[in-house]
Amino acid sequence: MSTSLLSVVIPTRGFSRSLSRCVRTLVRQWPPDIDGEIIIVDDGSGDSFEGVLLDQLVPVRLVRMGENSGPGVCRNLGVAESKSTWIAFVDDDCLLPWGWLQRVSRLCSSDQKPCLVGGRISATHPRNWFSQATEDLVLNPSLQDHTWHVVTANAVVHRAAWDEVEGFDSRFRTAGGEDWDFSARVSQAGFDVIYDPDLWCYHENPRSFGPFLERAARYGAAHAMWLRIRSTSSSPAAELASEVSNSGVSLLRRKVSFLLRTHRELRGRGKGISRSLRSTALFGLFMLVFDLSAFRESRRLRNGRIPQ
Repeated sequence: MSTSLLSVVIPTRGFSRSLSRCVRTLVRQWPPDIDGEIIIVDDGSGDSFEGVLLDQLVPVRLVRMGENSGPGVCRNLGVAESKSTWIAFVDDDCLLPWGWLQRVSRLCSSDQKPCLVGGRISATHPRNWFSQATEDLVLNPSLQDHTWHVVTANAVVHRAAWDEVEGFDSRFRTAGGEDWDFSARVSQAGFDVIYDPDLWCYHENPRSFGPFLERAARYGAAHAMWLRIRSTSSSPAAELASEVSNSGVSLLRRKVSFLLRTHRELRGRGKGISRSLRSTALFGLFMLVFDLSAFRESRRLRNGRIPQ
């Protein structure tokens, strides 16, 4: 296969209306001068995807995982199946606004050196409290220790950076944690990790307590996995993991300080006081479940082996 400019990789766990809408919003804005393709990676569902694959103006390919392996592993397979210089990642529940692909094409210009770029994520239900809190404080790039940690529901990476770090760590078998780990390793490999707020899309955020707290539990378990994996390696990420897990500062004091700072940052970003207080309170609950899940998963990992 000849090398093309851009491949868009979309992991999914079966056919859905949201996937169909995602592909449609992407295909409709694909200009004829961009050589590329869309690669859908089915995470072991075995569903039929004819409604997405047929009658498209842009090549859409389907590749299948033999078993459920998680979005990070699906993205690895999608990239392996592509030959493009740049790879974009979106989730199957994203809607791409008009201009998204134009922004990506600018990032993929020939004078752009290899890097990882993460975009902004907006909620498809902006007035729902849980959706707001997820947009404000969970599902958007965060700056930690002078490194941006992007969200690969909306991101673009150069193949050179991807090849250098060998993609996502396959030990992350659920969504959450693999983004943080991938961003850290790309940065440590010497590539720029950039946040571009002009590269934005809509995302289907949780809209009730159950899905909101389920995400918190999943992310907490993934964070425990990240700490465990990095603590066994000799790298800057391992040093960071050690700092996070061995801090002597009072946990309660640290969390209260963190939430107060979070509220101030939201106000500084122009959020109203009601929304800032509400999102911060929900995020406090999110972090409580996150920490409990991380503690439980850490104990489980200490008593067993790290998945290979």
